[in-house]
Amino acid sequence: MTPIPREELAAWADGEVTGARGEEIAAAVLADPELQAEVSAHRALKARLSAHFAPLAEAPVPDRLRALLADETAEPAQVIDFATAREKRRQVPRWTWLAAPALAASLAL
Repeated sequence: MTPIPREELAAWADGEVTGARGEEIAAAVLADPELQAEVSAHRALKARLSAHFAPLAEAPVPDRLRALLADETAEPAQVIDFATAREKRRQVPRWTWLAAPALAASLAL
């Protein structure tokens, strides 16, 4: 059996891993007391965090935020393509092709 990464074990404990892999993890957890303890600790932490943040999740959305979402006249957010920006940054500026020979000539003189 392949080792179970902690992230996958946590996903299984949350009910997000199903099918054949879910059955493999379930069998491994039943056979290993350390994995059982880790799953129990994950579920306890999840319950604690859920109880802590439940009031915030159930709170109504403030009017000022609801107004932002409902405002159809607002300009759409500008989306930046990071790959394009990175390529632009990697390109050598045009003025360097002029400046480099000029700098070399001034040093030669």
